[in-house]
Amino acid sequence: MMMDTGANPRRARSGEEGQTVALVLMALGLFLVGTIALAVDFTYLWFRQQAAQNAADAACGSGAMDMLLLANGGTVTTTHLDPPNSFTCSNTDISMPANYKVPCWYAAVNGYTSPGLSANAASNLVSGSFPDISACPGSGCPAPGAAPPGGASLPTAWNGKAFLQIDVVERARVYFLGMFTGSRTQDVKARTVCGVVAGSQPSPITVLAPTGSGALKLNGSGTVTIYGGPQRSIEVNSSNSTAITSSAACNIDLSHGGPGSNGSNVAVYGGPSTGVCNFSTNCPSCSWVAGAIPGTDPFQRLAAPSQPAPAPMPTVDDTGSGCPDSTGCVHYQPGHYSSDIQVKGTGMRTQTAIFDPGIYYLGDATHNVKLDIGSNSCVRPSTAPGDGSNGVIFYFYGTKSLSVTGGDCSPATGQTISAYTTANSKCTGASVLAPSLPSTVSGSVLLAPCNLPTVTAKCTPNCSINYGDPLGMSNPLGEQRGILFYQNRSQALTGGNQPSWAGGGNFFVAGNIYFHNCTANPCNVSDYTDVFSFGQTGVVIGYFSGSIVADQFTLQGNSPLTMYLNPNSGYIALKVSLIR
Repeated sequence: MMMDTGANPRRARSGEEGQTVALVLMALGLFLVGTIALAVDFTYLWFRQQAAQNAADAACGSGAMDMLLLANGGTVTTTHLDPPNSFTCSNTDISMPANYKVPCWYAAVNGYTSPGLSANAASNLVSGSFPDISACPGSGCPAPGAAPPGGASLPTAWNGKAFLQIDVVERARVYFLGMFTGSRTQDVKARTVCGVVAGSQPSPITVLAPTGSGALKLNGSGTVTIYGGPQRSIEVNSSNSTAITSSAACNIDLSHGGPGSNGSNVAVYGGPSTGVCNFSTNCPSCSWVAGAIPGTDPFQRLAAPSQPAPAPMPTVDDTGSGCPDSTGCVHYQPGHYSSDIQVKGTGMRTQTAIFDPGIYYLGDATHNVKLDIGSNSCVRPSTAPGDGSNGVIFYFYGTKSLSVTGGDCSPATGQTISAYTTANSKCTGASVLAPSLPSTVSGSVLLAPCNLPTVTAKCTPNCSINYGDPLGMSNPLGEQRGILFYQNRSQALTGGNQPSWAGGGNFFVAGNIYFHNCTANPCNVSDYTDVFSFGQTGVVIGYFSGSIVADQFTLQGNSPLTMYLNPNSGYIALKVSLIR
């Protein structure tokens, strides 16, 4: 009989299998713990990156807002922005905001005080720079696709630096991850690029003065009514708490304003904080916005004309070229004028003047010249080609300007003056006029240029300057009117030489009105002296198709002012944008 003397192999294998299972379970446990530990570290780093990005966004946005203030002629206390210079924040104390750069303070409020980066220790660093934007909007741009405004829109000392870049680096503590990296910290980075870019079209009424009470005065019982245009219809840059002053009887009707014609806004940097002039918010998109960031001068990049050749003597009693007066018109042609253009009749006859398209350059270094539309008068566009721009621009070189005390086109006995058909103000057949514009106007009419001049003999030396629609035929509403009145920015107007329109009757002005004193870039606070006033007591109904941009603006008497705006203006204002 044979005997079994060996060990049981099944029992041995069973013990080995138990050890293997234990090792596998231990390995899986360690892997799971490691995975969870790594997940905790990576989740923590993700949250820190989000926090760093939020701080970078806040810091960049605050700096860009100061840049906008500077571009608009305001002042700030942080010298790194004027002109732009790179900076590094250092141990920012949030309890003393006045002692630190604005972006640094906003980063600190968000938890990044920037003590500097320390080896193997939790720390952070915040810095700012102004990247080269010469490659924009191409692939070499710090924010590809972004289009900065032209250098002429910015203060000269900026050298075209329109973008601010904020970099935040946080050295965050890690635990399990350090076993693989050999470091107890991991750097988390965030970057934001923001700056000043081209914004929307100018407001129908833009008051540029950055300081002073009553920058916009709404006196008497007149009504301002605005149709269409951008969402912001009235913009007042003054920081004064009474930047807008008014009587109790005036009215502001913005119920038809804005892109959707269902209401628009009044925006004032200073105050009052609530609406005046019976301003009503009982329309879908109407609001009164106090503390709004000031707007920019939309025409600051527009070149002033050079002095042309002397204008020919006006033709008297001309019955051609579209003269609406049965007794004949005084026919003016573009050019340089060294004495006033005065249109004034007598009790026996109303004087009617017609103007060929082109630049009317009024005054020079030794002559102060104004456009004087006096009593018993009427002004209209001629049908002559002029310089081919299809409209007129009056450029006031000296310390005199626009004076309108008549222009109602009321005929004398035995005289007839035809009403003007507003459809004739269209630049082209495709141009769209405001549907609420009256079909005819009995009073004076002035039309700004539509396009670049085409007749060299009439436009020299300014043939390359387009005072018409910057968008031209690409305007979705068809070609529109450009600049009508342009005051020399370097001249400070005072007293009785301030521009005013106080004539009687109904009139129609198609074009932008620009009265702004600015002798530097950015403008000096002591600039902003031009005061444009409109209205009187009497029957005056003003139809404006274009914007009024002035240092200060006064509406007086009981005259209604109605403005019709194209929502696709080629002129732009600046705005702040978070680009990347």
